[in-house]
Order: sequence, then C-alpha cells, then structure tokens
Amino acid sequence: MSTSRSRAGTNSGSQHGSTPPQIRIRRVYEAPDGGYRVLVDRIWPRGIAKADLELDEWCKSVAPSNQARKDFHHDPDRFADFTRRYEAELEATGRPGDHGEPDDGGAPAVDALLERWADSRKDGAKDLVLLYAAKDPEINHAVVLCRFLQDKSSGTDQPRHQRRQSHEKDPSS
Repeated sequence: MSTSRSRAGTNSGSQHGSTPPQIRIRRVYEAPDGGYRVLVDRIWPRGIAKADLELDEWCKSVAPSNQARKDFHHDPDRFADFTRRYEAELEATGRPGDHGEPDDGGAPAVDALLERWADSRKDGAKDLVLLYAAKDPEINHAVVLCRFLQDKSSGTDQPRHQRRQSHEKDPSS
C-alpha cells in the first residue's frame, strides 16, 4: 500500500524550461533535491525517522518481491538474474493471489505510479525521484526500476531482454 504526504507550499522541481521531466534515483540518506520523491523500498530505511524523510509517497508495490530481494542479497554476481526476475515482476499483471489492484504490484502498480507522477507535475513537481536505501549506487533495485520506468514512459514498453535480442539481430545498428 502506498502512502502519501502532501508538500503543500513547496516549489520543488517546478523549474520552467525546455528540459523534459526525468526519472532518476537518489539514496534516502542524501539531501533532497526536488521532484516527486517516492520511496521504492519494501521496508523502511534504517536510521531515518518517518517524519524526517521528505517524500511524497512510499510505494512498496513497485519494490521487488521479498523472495527476489533475498535471493539477490546485493551480490553483484546475481544482479543480471535479479534484473530479469524483477523486470518480469514489474511487467506482470499481478502477483499470485492478488486481485489486480494497483497496490498489488506488477504492471498495475507501475501504471498507477506513473499516473500519480503525471498528476504531480500539474502541481509543479517535475522529475520523478526514486528513493532507495541500498549502499551500492549502481547495483540495486532502484537502478532497474528507473530504467524500466524510463522505457515505459518513453513508449519502449518491450521487455529489456527482448529489445537487446532484437537489436543484436539488426544488422543496421
């Protein structure tokens, strides 16, 4: 279930200009730098009080399943397998036993998050900032989620592994 906290009266991310909105990641332990801030971890980050983390929502439903997270255990050798598994979870129409609600995970949760981000841009928030707690800035679920959401919001909705395969077969690239 996602929870929201309004940041009425703030102008974060409301810069005007020609730069299109972006999706980016940031550790929860770094200072806020604007945008629509969404915590994408399934568990609350250690050492931070809920009142102290400046965020617009906590979206557990787009985090990897507990089993995928435990199997990965931030082992770089397992990252490729974790990426494939997590992307499959994000593409799924729902997790087993779920009822297709946005908070159940998979595609409904991803679509609901993108819709909330679009709504937030009407109020001035520009970028979507995915907050995560993992120590490694390059090998974590937020990196995978960021790429997945960038692809989805740009219209390249095809799974990453299929795009790589079709690209490899294309002699013109």
